[in-house]
Amino acid sequence: MKSEDYRAENLFSRLFTYRPAEGRMSLEDYCTEALAWCLGPSEDLAQQFLALTGIPFLRGYRGPMVAATQESFKALEDEDEEEEGQASGGRFDLVIRPKDSSDFVLVVESKAFSGFRASQLATYRGQLDSGSRFKDVPKDRRFLVALTNHAVTQQYDQAGGRLRWSRVCRILEQQMEPRLINTDTRAEARTTNICQQLAAFLKEKGMSLELTKANSDIQNHVKGLVFREQIEGLLARIRELDPDLRKALKGTAEFCCDPNVDTTWLGLFNRPGQLSLFLGFRLTMHDQPAYSMQVETEWPNQSRERAIFKGNLEREYPRQVEDAGGWITLRKPMTPDYDGDAEKVIAWLGNTATRMRQLLTRSKANRPRK
Repeated sequence: MKSEDYRAENLFSRLFTYRPAEGRMSLEDYCTEALAWCLGPSEDLAQQFLALTGIPFLRGYRGPMVAATQESFKALEDEDEEEEGQASGGRFDLVIRPKDSSDFVLVVESKAFSGFRASQLATYRGQLDSGSRFKDVPKDRRFLVALTNHAVTQQYDQAGGRLRWSRVCRILEQQMEPRLINTDTRAEARTTNICQQLAAFLKEKGMSLELTKANSDIQNHVKGLVFREQIEGLLARIRELDPDLRKALKGTAEFCCDPNVDTTWLGLFNRPGQLSLFLGFRLTMHDQPAYSMQVETEWPNQSRERAIFKGNLEREYPRQVEDAGGWITLRKPMTPDYDGDAEKVIAWLGNTATRMRQLLTRSKANRPRK
């Protein structure tokens, strides 16, 4: 098992997070650039994106398209040296056009969590209607839409607020298998992978909203919320009872899900800079109930110190130690004598976490320095 921060890391999150502060793009600019990269190679994805706008002409369009970002309001022949320093206000965020014709142009103004300036879409509309950039496109096929993280309708938005990042995330996730024919399989697989990584990045940044439809399971959802509150309260108490654990562990419990094995956990991870430690509960495994208490540490590299540490645990906790995926885990099934007994659960988790941390401190302190 890995922490949520570690597991969420992907190509887009790494590039965005570690981009030097100087000249760093905004979140919405970064997402727009990534989206254009995904739309360009995939005709199928571009058609799905056009369909999201709800504009009848675009919903039925078929054919290869190109997607470009930060295009100047002016046509190439009208640009001069002064435009090299032109601000972003003189450029369209995202432009989608047919690859080999002037049948239409779709201009997308992208926003993440920020709002629109009063004249922003009006300026775009004016440039679309009378500017020189798209004079080869019929005026009634110059479309303008807003891509946002909210459903607030904007004047001049021809999608009427329907085009949102959450819906874009959904079609990106659907790129699971190659759909195009007569294309290079490796290149297409790479494009599919990038689409999935962008979808994961949008989720990581809170730009994908999901809500299960109300049904007969709603009562179980409510019970689950109550159950989570109980667990979080219990974990907070364990942390507060031991000053060393309070120093070592974060104050907020994290819910973790590994989709590869359909397994979920809820618990406390170590603070940055502290020895690797997790205490909490495994809730499900292979999409089935697997309720158990666990305390664990991530120690992926084999070494003499690791072997000694694991041996010490096995002597003190016989038949409770698991070693898989780089994690050494102490697990206690939720047997009837523990199930529902908060004080006994607190005692086992607290004592076990304290003891594991003591053994970790001793083992890692004795590791040879490189």
